[in-house]
Amino acid sequence: MKLFNILKKGLTKLWDQIQDRKAKLTTKLKAGQPISEVDQEWLDGDGNLVDEEQVVEGLDNASLLLREYVKDIDDPFARKLELMLGSFGWTT
Repeated sequence: MKLFNILKKGLTKLWDQIQDRKAKLTTKLKAGQPISEVDQEWLDGDGNLVDEEQVVEGLDNASLLLREYVKDIDDPFARKLELMLGSFGWTT
């Protein structure tokens, strides 16, 4: 979990770093003002964090699923069932 929190903080820091420039460029575009090709490429590339956000969201969802799975395995009923199956020579 600690590594995931570091990843989320890093994404937040990156988002904070690009937000000012992105807001200015977006405002210009909405006003119908042209922006340079370099700025347009930046908006489409480094200024676009959609991929990074999707990765963090996917990892967060996977983490939640894993925690639920571990919680289910750690349930007293699951432990008792595992012992019972083990007595029959079955594995879980």
